[in-house]
Amino acid sequence: MRKPTTCRYALEERAGAVRMMRTSQVKLGTVHGMVRAWADQAAIHEGVSAGVTSVESVRLRLLEQENRVVPGLITADLEWG
Repeated sequence: MRKPTTCRYALEERAGAVRMMRTSQVKLGTVHGMVRAWADQAAIHEGVSAGVTSVESVRLRLLEQENRVVPGLITADLEWG
């Protein structure tokens, strides 16, 4: 059985983490949640968390665009043939 998540960190530790995140958001001028998204993406890039890196994401997007274009070219060639 899993431990309850409420006992993992002391209230003071949680409050300190929240203060640190809010302070960094104010200093950087970011919107709510952006720093967390940056931290999540950094963990993916470092291999700590599973996910798609930024480079892989761009590559996939370009391949998907290419796949949308290629079928149109193939059908056009068949119509003329």
